[in-house]
Amino acid sequence: MRERKKNTTFAFRITSEPMKRKNRKKWWLAVALVAAIGVGIYQLPLKKYTSTLKEEIATFGNDSTFAYKRFEHIFDNKKAVCRVTADYPVSGPSHLKDAIKGVLYDLLGQEGNIEEEDIPTAFSNNPELANKQLKLYVENVGMSLTDEVTGLREKIDDDDFRNDMTFEWAVDFTVNCETPKYVTYNVSWLTYRGGLHELAYDSGITFRKADGVLMSWDDVLADEHYMQDIIKSGLKKYFNVTSDEELLTQLTLCEDFEHLPLPDAPIFEKDSLAFIYQFYEISAWGMGQPKFKVAYEDLAPQMKSEALELARQ
Repeated sequence: MRERKKNTTFAFRITSEPMKRKNRKKWWLAVALVAAIGVGIYQLPLKKYTSTLKEEIATFGNDSTFAYKRFEHIFDNKKAVCRVTADYPVSGPSHLKDAIKGVLYDLLGQEGNIEEEDIPTAFSNNPELANKQLKLYVENVGMSLTDEVTGLREKIDDDDFRNDMTFEWAVDFTVNCETPKYVTYNVSWLTYRGGLHELAYDSGITFRKADGVLMSWDDVLADEHYMQDIIKSGLKKYFNVTSDEELLTQLTLCEDFEHLPLPDAPIFEKDSLAFIYQFYEISAWGMGQPKFKVAYEDLAPQMKSEALELARQ
């Protein structure tokens, strides 16, 4: 953690001139008052809250136009940090915009400590108003986390609970890849409230532009018969091993290769499908989040024709 720096400096000028008795008492009172104010200012929580709006527009053809603005808000008062970055849809088919906003709402709802009424139930179609809604959410979460960590600091006298500990909540919902047929978002959240490490989720999702459908494995795979070999090959590359025996030592939460799970969702990227596993899904937290990519041409025998058509540029 960064050490908090003093944000106020006081300088006193001491002279050798004799001071009259009637002014001496006033001088000491002034010194005491300034010192008290200085201590009070130093002890106040240093609040920092910044908000920025960055705009990025991506347009692909007349029939599949999709544009978004990037909303980025950060709350940071050295006790709690809340940050949200979201690419907000501002033009395109209504079903696509509604689907994207729905996922954003679900992401914000992952923060269980915030009151439900503080989560926008329906983001405005007006980007400026939606941005204000998001800013209010970030500030509410930040203050809620501040109250939580402050209460724990006051109640817990434990070396394991550091007095400089900062609680954190973060969301990233930004465009990863876009074509005239689909748009893929990065989807991640992180929360930390003490302990050895944070809890985190990091993945991606793909929206079909034609109807706003959120792509699932059922939409992609026609034949899962050979997927185990594909997954095993990708994991070997991630863990930098060559044999099945070596790989199994890395997959501490898997007993065998018969039932290797698919990740949460297929993630469409430019030339390949991305596979991302979460912490504790197939291996221990220390192993990270196993991830790899498989070229569409290598997956073609297992993919449905509609999914292959979607993937083609």
